[in-house]
Amino acid sequence: MTKYVLLFILLLSHQAFGNTFSKEMRTTLDNYTHLLKNIPEHQDFMATYEIKTPRKDHDLVYYRAVGRVAYYYPQQEITEVYSKMQHDDVSLIRAFDAYKKAIEYESSDITMEHEHNSWQAHQNIVNPKILAHQALPKRDQDYPGIVVYTKRTDNSFTQMIWYEPKKLLLSLEQYKEHQLLYHYKLHKLQKADHHLQAIAQYDTTDFADIGDHEEDPFFIKLINLGFVSHHESNAINTEGKHISIAHSHHM
Repeated sequence: MTKYVLLFILLLSHQAFGNTFSKEMRTTLDNYTHLLKNIPEHQDFMATYEIKTPRKDHDLVYYRAVGRVAYYYPQQEITEVYSKMQHDDVSLIRAFDAYKKAIEYESSDITMEHEHNSWQAHQNIVNPKILAHQALPKRDQDYPGIVVYTKRTDNSFTQMIWYEPKKLLLSLEQYKEHQLLYHYKLHKLQKADHHLQAIAQYDTTDFADIGDHEEDPFFIKLINLGFVSHHESNAINTEGKHISIAHSHHM
């Protein structure tokens, strides 16, 4: 009799724990679980995100390799490649894919507003530790490794779905006054293609040497567009804004 009582209690406990998430959320997590089956275990990979904002929708392709990550913006034809250096510093190659040209920045060439310029600041689209201080994590045994962070205030809502084993963002959305600010949603996960290898063949100029190329139409255009002196990074703060990167060298 005792055995059956224990089994009954365990069954009830499982049901209570398994119903942690709403039906809608469980459908969302089922979709992400299916995508995660495609993640390579011991290879470089790429994750494609659909990004929705009030003004427009666009894509972001996130590449990860050992000691290196990249952010490819297909609509803008720009790729930013961050490499881990000594003492947790980073170097940056900003590639302009349409021109097959790139600018290389040393760590000393980059300063970040309100954020320490480090590998940790760049290695992911967002750092869950920031949100974890403000939102309680939620887990479900049916979705091992997946953590859902939710933060609600009187006029805002933020939710992030995170895959802990790979430190990978699955979804990030924020609303303010019931209006969508942005929504990052993982769309595809696969083995990395050869895009980063192609960038290694681009005509690359050190940021410190741009002054020697002021007459080059390519650099004149970049300066006029603001890409050389100021540019937004991949990283997002808790207010839903990109962390700005300003460069310490002035032309």
